[in-house]
Amino acid sequence: TESSAALLFDRSSSAVHLVWSSRTAATPATSRLDLRSYTPAGWSDLIELSGGSLTDKSGLRLVLTADEYATNVDGAETRIPRRVLHLVWSENLAGSPHSYYSPVVFTNGRYVGWNPVVDLDGLAADDPILTATLPVALRAAPSLVATATGKVSASFVHSQSNRLITVDVLALPGEL
Repeated sequence: TESSAALLFDRSSSAVHLVWSSRTAATPATSRLDLRSYTPAGWSDLIELSGGSLTDKSGLRLVLTADEYATNVDGAETRIPRRVLHLVWSENLAGSPHSYYSPVVFTNGRYVGWNPVVDLDGLAADDPILTATLPVALRAAPSLVATATGKVSASFVHSQSNRLITVDVLALPGEL
């Protein structure tokens, strides 16, 4: 079963990126995030972005940043274009939404082959003093904002403290 699809159009490469949650019918049923891109050359291969888990993925948000870095190729400095498709989503664990982040890096238009998945809740300290009751819909809707400088801010509600947390992400300069 496919659900929670998100589309993003990249004007500079004329690519449309499609990310969605895919749930298997096997026992136990697993859920993962998949990516396919459509460019003037056609559809890309299917890329699995997250390992299978038992929880559904929802509230998917995408932003794209672009930069380039210099590297030495056969004694000549060459500029390599890089695009990073940033993703956030929510998974319901033990009745509480948890937010996740993953950067999907493309160099010269090709997926580098690995994208880490970061549990955003794990980046913030639990503070039971600040607990508040928030609607589940708000807690299950992480957001992403990109700036012109390439910085991305991921905002989410911490699963235990219900505090609004913002994490800034910036791709490392140069070759990864």
